[in-house]
Amino acid sequence: MLCSPVCFADVEGCSDGNTCFLRDTVYTGDIKLTCIQAPELNQPHGIAARDALRAEVHSTIMVVVANVGSDGKPRVELIRDDGLNLGLELVRRGLAKVSKSCNDFAYGPAEDDAVKAALGLWSSPPHSAE
Repeated sequence: MLCSPVCFADVEGCSDGNTCFLRDTVYTGDIKLTCIQAPELNQPHGIAARDALRAEVHSTIMVVVANVGSDGKPRVELIRDDGLNLGLELVRRGLAKVSKSCNDFAYGPAEDDAVKAALGLWSSPPHSAE
């Protein structure tokens, strides 16, 4: 199991907008960002979400464990050393939606702001090509 509740680990890459590969002394494997639902790579904004997440990950990062999903993958928040919460940042940019199960009060207003600004997933009409 991944550290509990907070540790620092190396993120070696992200395969989509909410899944990254983590390397730690206790756990090595995929993790999922908690509180967000990013589009699949073949959906509008899916590649943009993955690329935005990749661009914000800088090797060692703080990992805050929320829980473990039914798929056995840890659900975490990834926080850079400058305090940027990567999942919340994707929501702010309109590149991910807030999960219905999210109980973190910061995410809802961030999604509301993205909707009002018609960012990413909330743009009209959605971009078909990335």
